Order: sequence, then structure tokens, then C-alpha cells
Amino acid sequence: MDLDNDCTCWNSDGDTGMANKKKTKALLINFNRLVDLSCKGAYISVMFQGGFVGLNCSTFVSSDGKEYKCMDVDDDDPLIDAEDTNIAQKFDFSSSSLSLNEMKAVKCIKLTFEGSTDFYGRITIYKLEIWGKEND
Repeated sequence: MDLDNDCTCWNSDGDTGMANKKKTKALLINFNRLVDLSCKGAYISVMFQGGFVGLNCSTFVSSDGKEYKCMDVDDDDPLIDAEDTNIAQKFDFSSSSLSLNEMKAVKCIKLTFEGSTDFYGRITIYKLEIWGKEND
């Protein structure tokens, strides 16, 4: 997905041929530098294609690209709880379960989806924005 081009998107694979098994889909965002997601107003905005929305999303962050920590409060209270719509949805990082220190130096964000609103398990993201602050 080219973040500077609104005509591009990210598509996951579907679940076809999986005989009653759902594949977890993952999207990894590497900033290639450390960013602060603990600052006031930091958020993630996702615009799915309606009918191809990722469900049961877990959000993870890493300061080194190797070890990831989950931002969700618990399974019933995820950071990203998307609705089946094609309107951009905004989720504040302030509702994360992580401490402010754990969110001050983030190199990567990983989103994992356990389901989809699509019968075949496909997910389509047209726009993804992450707002925080670059570390000095």
C-alpha cells in the first residue's frame, strides 16, 4: 500500500481451501525510526472497504522489531474495534493497556485480524494513518 496514493490498498488473502479454519491475517507497519505514541492526540485511523472489514483485531507495538507487546486491554476490549463501514475509523492510543513509557519509543506496529466481515475472510484497507510524534 502506497500511503501517498489514495488509489492503492492492502488486501489480505482469503480463507478458501482452509476447511473450517480461519487464517490470522497480519499487517506490519515499520516506521524505520522510533516514534512516540504516548503523546496527546496520538491515534490510528483505518478505512476499510465495507464488507471486507477486519474483525477481532489485536494491536501490538515493538521498539526493536522483534519483541511485540499487546496494546489491547483484553480480548473483550481491543484497541481497534472496527465496524463494517467504508468510513475512516479513528482509535486513540490513549486507551492502550501499555504504560506511557512503553509507548514512547515504538519502531513497529503489528495489526492481527482473527476474522473478517467477508464470507471468504478477505480484508481490504484503503487508508491507514498513524499519528504520533517523532522522537528526537
